[in-house]
Amino acid sequence: VVGPALGAIHWELYVAQALERKLCKDSKNACDTTGSAEQLEHLAGLSAQARAEKPLVKAVFAEKIPEDPGFAIRRGIELKPGEKILVVEDVTTTGGSARKVVEMLKTIGCDPVAVGAVVDRSGGKASFDVPFINLLALNLETYEPDSCPLCEQGSAAIKPGSTIK
Repeated sequence: VVGPALGAIHWELYVAQALERKLCKDSKNACDTTGSAEQLEHLAGLSAQARAEKPLVKAVFAEKIPEDPGFAIRRGIELKPGEKILVVEDVTTTGGSARKVVEMLKTIGCDPVAVGAVVDRSGGKASFDVPFINLLALNLETYEPDSCPLCEQGSAAIKPGSTIK
């Protein structure tokens, strides 16, 4: 599991389990794991996962590269060519960050099998060259500044967590 925005959020494995149950049941699309989903359900928490002899799913995160539009796998993490990877992010708005992670993984020889999101707020507009799955889809209205009703009322736009400048 590789995610562009999950570095400080430690529920990647549970999200991966939910997403895998939803779509990745087909053996050619299954992510590399060393255990069953039922075993993951019985873990009391990530501390138990860390003590496990073999992790059921390896979870790492892609870091933004300063002064660069891309992402990198750093901090001593090694991904091997041919590894099947599920790219996961918390919220998909445009899909730009996940798309960059998919491309980065391909350049190091990994096999991204799907992109998953806890929440898809793209209104069905996010698309990838691998399956896209989500746990919750929200169709939230977005506006350009010249047609935004809140902007017309003088409200300032707030973009917490956004990569848009």
